[in-house]
Amino acid sequence: MKKVSSRTLRQHYYYLAILGTVQLLTAMTVAGMCATIVAKVPDGILLPIAAYSLVHSVLHFHWIRPTMHCATSPGPTNWFIIRLTFYTLGWIVVSILMFFLIGTERSDTYDARFAKRRGASPTPFSSTALPTVEELLRQLTAASGALGVFALLNCIAQWWTVRRLYTRFWTAKEVEDVFKQMNEKKSFLIL
Repeated sequence: MKKVSSRTLRQHYYYLAILGTVQLLTAMTVAGMCATIVAKVPDGILLPIAAYSLVHSVLHFHWIRPTMHCATSPGPTNWFIIRLTFYTLGWIVVSILMFFLIGTERSDTYDARFAKRRGASPTPFSSTALPTVEELLRQLTAASGALGVFALLNCIAQWWTVRRLYTRFWTAKEVEDVFKQMNEKKSFLIL
């Protein structure tokens, strides 16, 4: 038996639109970080992983308003489901690869144990020196991996909302009214 939802059908589609906007902004940020990594890295394993993350992020550079499949079904269009599946799988791969890279990366230029023996500072650079390119790349990799996890959680939130659209009880009149409002050209977002 389907439960009656305390939220309206319009609110669920509004949440999907907001989550889609957050997904777009996250993808833009990850794309910028990965473009910097690709520009700074001469070669190695980081280059293809950052290039894949860059391509996957750039594929998000559009915003599609989620709409209903038809006037009798409260679920979103098939294109939205396919796109969300692709994005979810892609963010899983990006997150795993970036954190795998952080876990396997070892910097030979600096080791805190040896620096302590030589009487050096335990930080890789002093407060007056600029961070090295390796350190910046490591920080960008960690940040893009963390944003990849955030984007993955955003995809999971979208899946949760889609699941609620299919598992809650909606009256036929409510579904039809929301479908008509979504197909009107004058309404950008339904509130």
